[in-house]
Amino acid sequence: MPHGEQGFTLIEMMIVVAIIAILSAVAVPGYTGFQEQSRRGVIEGAAGAAEAELQFWLQSAFSGPSGMIEVDTNYDGSVPSGDMNNAALKAAGVAATYVAARAGETSPWSNKVPLWVVGTAGNGQIGLLQIGNAITITGKDREGNDVFNKMVVTEQ
Repeated sequence: MPHGEQGFTLIEMMIVVAIIAILSAVAVPGYTGFQEQSRRGVIEGAAGAAEAELQFWLQSAFSGPSGMIEVDTNYDGSVPSGDMNNAALKAAGVAATYVAARAGETSPWSNKVPLWVVGTAGNGQIGLLQIGNAITITGKDREGNDVFNKMVVTEQ
Protein backbone atom coordinates (compact mmCIF):
# COMPACT_ATOMS: atom_id res chain seq x y z
CA MET A 1 0.00 0.00 0.00
CA PRO A 2 1.22 3.51 -0.70
CA HIS A 3 2.23 5.58 2.28
CA GLY A 4 -0.70 7.29 4.08
CA GLU A 5 -3.41 4.84 2.94
CA GLN A 6 -4.79 2.46 5.48
CA GLY A 7 -7.56 -0.13 5.42
CA PHE A 8 -9.65 -1.53 8.23
CA THR A 9 -7.85 -3.61 10.78
CA LEU A 10 -9.10 -7.03 11.80
CA ILE A 11 -10.14 -5.67 15.20
CA GLU A 12 -12.23 -2.91 13.62
CA MET A 13 -13.98 -5.44 11.38
CA MET A 14 -14.67 -7.73 14.35
CA ILE A 15 -16.18 -4.82 16.28
CA VAL A 16 -18.51 -3.99 13.37
CA VAL A 17 -19.58 -7.64 13.07
CA ALA A 18 -20.22 -7.80 16.83
CA ILE A 19 -22.37 -4.65 16.72
CA ILE A 20 -24.43 -6.07 13.82
CA ALA A 21 -24.87 -9.36 15.71
CA ILE A 22 -26.08 -7.54 18.84
CA LEU A 23 -28.54 -5.42 16.86
CA SER A 24 -29.86 -8.55 15.11
CA ALA A 25 -30.23 -10.38 18.39
CA VAL A 26 -32.42 -7.57 19.70
CA ALA A 27 -34.42 -6.85 16.52
CA VAL A 28 -35.40 -10.36 15.37
CA PRO A 29 -37.28 -11.43 18.55
CA GLY A 30 -39.00 -8.04 18.64
CA TYR A 31 -40.13 -8.42 15.05
CA THR A 32 -41.37 -11.96 15.70
CA GLY A 33 -43.30 -10.69 18.73
CA PHE A 34 -44.98 -8.01 16.63
CA GLN A 35 -46.00 -10.62 14.05
CA GLU A 36 -47.61 -12.81 16.73
CA GLN A 37 -49.36 -9.81 18.24
CA SER A 38 -50.78 -8.84 14.85
CA ARG A 39 -51.98 -12.36 14.12
CA ARG A 40 -53.79 -12.47 17.46
CA GLY A 41 -55.24 -9.07 16.53
CA VAL A 42 -56.67 -10.58 13.33
CA ILE A 43 -58.49 -13.23 15.38
CA GLU A 44 -59.76 -10.66 17.88
CA GLY A 45 -60.85 -8.24 15.17
CA ALA A 46 -62.63 -10.83 13.02
CA ALA A 47 -64.40 -12.40 16.00
CA GLY A 48 -65.36 -8.99 17.39
CA ALA A 49 -66.77 -7.87 14.05
CA ALA A 50 -68.72 -11.12 13.76
CA GLU A 51 -70.33 -10.55 17.16
CA ALA A 52 -72.68 -7.79 15.97
CA GLU A 53 -73.31 -9.55 12.68
CA LEU A 54 -74.22 -12.83 14.38
CA GLN A 55 -76.50 -10.97 16.78
CA PHE A 56 -78.43 -9.63 13.79
CA TRP A 57 -78.50 -13.05 12.09
CA LEU A 58 -79.88 -14.64 15.29
CA GLN A 59 -82.44 -11.87 15.68
CA SER A 60 -83.63 -12.39 12.11
CA ALA A 61 -83.73 -16.18 12.38
CA PHE A 62 -85.51 -16.36 15.74
CA SER A 63 -87.62 -13.19 15.89
CA GLY A 64 -88.05 -11.97 12.34
CA PRO A 65 -90.97 -12.81 10.05
CA SER A 66 -90.33 -16.35 8.78
CA GLY A 67 -90.81 -15.64 5.06
CA MET A 68 -88.63 -12.52 4.97
CA ILE A 69 -85.07 -12.41 3.68
CA GLU A 70 -83.14 -10.00 5.91
CA VAL A 71 -79.62 -11.43 5.96
CA ASP A 72 -76.91 -11.84 3.31
CA THR A 73 -76.49 -15.55 4.07
CA ASN A 74 -74.21 -16.26 1.10
CA TYR A 75 -71.99 -13.22 1.77
CA ASP A 76 -72.16 -11.93 -1.79
CA GLY A 77 -72.86 -8.37 -0.69
CA SER A 78 -76.54 -8.20 -1.57
CA VAL A 79 -79.88 -9.28 -0.15
CA PRO A 80 -81.90 -11.28 -1.39
CA SER A 81 -79.72 -12.61 -4.22
CA GLY A 82 -80.00 -16.34 -3.45
CA ASP A 83 -80.19 -15.83 0.31
CA MET A 84 -82.19 -17.86 2.84
CA ASN A 85 -85.34 -16.53 4.40
CA ASN A 86 -85.50 -16.31 8.19
CA ALA A 87 -87.19 -19.70 8.65
CA ALA A 88 -84.60 -21.45 6.46
CA LEU A 89 -81.77 -19.69 8.31
CA LYS A 90 -83.16 -20.89 11.64
CA ALA A 91 -83.55 -24.45 10.32
CA ALA A 92 -80.05 -24.57 8.83
CA GLY A 93 -78.47 -23.04 11.93
CA VAL A 94 -77.10 -19.54 12.11
CA ALA A 95 -73.57 -20.66 13.10
CA ALA A 96 -73.32 -23.27 10.34
CA THR A 97 -74.64 -20.85 7.71
CA TYR A 98 -72.28 -18.10 8.84
CA VAL A 99 -69.25 -20.42 8.74
CA ALA A 100 -70.24 -21.66 5.27
CA ALA A 101 -70.53 -18.06 4.05
CA ARG A 102 -67.01 -17.27 5.35
CA ALA A 103 -65.48 -20.49 3.95
CA GLY A 104 -62.65 -18.86 1.96
CA GLU A 105 -61.02 -17.15 4.94
CA THR A 106 -57.92 -18.79 6.41
CA SER A 107 -56.03 -18.62 9.69
CA PRO A 108 -53.39 -15.90 9.98
CA TRP A 109 -50.89 -18.62 10.94
CA SER A 110 -51.55 -20.96 8.01
CA ASN A 111 -53.38 -20.52 4.72
CA LYS A 112 -54.28 -24.23 4.84
CA VAL A 113 -56.35 -23.91 8.03
CA PRO A 114 -59.86 -22.41 7.79
CA LEU A 115 -60.39 -19.38 10.00
CA TRP A 116 -64.03 -20.18 10.82
CA VAL A 117 -65.29 -23.52 12.18
CA VAL A 118 -68.57 -24.76 13.62
CA GLY A 119 -68.06 -25.93 17.20
CA THR A 120 -64.85 -25.67 19.16
CA ALA A 121 -62.08 -23.53 17.71
CA GLY A 122 -58.75 -25.17 16.96
CA ASN A 123 -55.43 -23.38 17.21
CA GLY A 124 -55.50 -20.22 15.08
CA GLN A 125 -59.25 -20.44 14.46
CA ILE A 126 -62.57 -18.90 15.43
CA GLY A 127 -65.24 -21.36 16.51
CA LEU A 128 -68.99 -20.77 16.59
CA LEU A 129 -70.92 -23.07 18.90
CA GLN A 130 -74.70 -22.64 18.61
CA ILE A 131 -77.07 -24.00 21.23
CA GLY A 132 -80.63 -22.92 20.49
CA ASN A 133 -80.81 -19.15 20.28
CA ALA A 134 -77.27 -18.56 21.62
CA ILE A 135 -73.89 -18.65 19.88
CA THR A 136 -70.57 -18.75 21.70
CA ILE A 137 -67.74 -17.19 19.69
CA THR A 138 -64.28 -18.41 20.67
CA GLY A 139 -61.01 -17.37 19.04
CA LYS A 140 -57.70 -19.11 19.75
CA ASP A 141 -54.12 -18.18 18.94
CA ARG A 142 -51.57 -20.58 17.50
CA GLU A 143 -50.78 -22.08 20.92
CA GLY A 144 -54.47 -22.66 21.69
CA ASN A 145 -54.87 -19.76 24.14
CA ASP A 146 -58.23 -17.98 24.10
CA VAL A 147 -57.94 -14.49 22.62
CA PHE A 148 -61.69 -13.95 22.22
CA ASN A 149 -64.67 -15.46 24.02
CA LYS A 150 -68.17 -13.96 23.87
CA MET A 151 -71.74 -15.17 23.67
CA VAL A 152 -74.53 -13.64 21.62
CA VAL A 153 -78.14 -14.45 22.47
CA THR A 154 -81.53 -13.44 21.13
CA GLU A 155 -85.08 -14.00 22.30
CA GLN A 156 -86.99 -16.87 20.79
